[in-house]
Amino acid sequence: MTFEEALSTELKAHEGLAALVGARVYPVELPPGATLPAVIFKRISGARLPAFAGNAKMATPRIQVTACAADYIGALTVAAQVRACLDEFSGMLGGALGVRSFFVLMNDDDLLDPETHTYYKPTDFEVYYDE
Repeated sequence: MTFEEALSTELKAHEGLAALVGARVYPVELPPGATLPAVIFKRISGARLPAFAGNAKMATPRIQVTACAADYIGALTVAAQVRACLDEFSGMLGGALGVRSFFVLMNDDDLLDPETHTYYKPTDFEVYYDE
């Protein structure tokens, strides 16, 4: 399972988040006509640590998970569930066959798209995982 597949699986399986967005978890951007609320995830930077003493390489990307909603309170509510799912997560992301990962909350923001009147709450995490 790739890291991205594991992240999508983990977000969709989180009870509080699933209650709000169901399976509406998308990579990179919202598809045209997507129902809100929803979640987008993407890699916004990436680094890899070299292997030492035969250990696996470790990836250390910054991942952005964005809550999307038709109103500000909706975006805040979804973002709170994203943080509940991932902030200080440590273990097998995506379940037993997933990717060993550790997440650290780095930043969050409030955004509004004036054309679509969609509210966005991006939350950035520094992630460590075995490649």
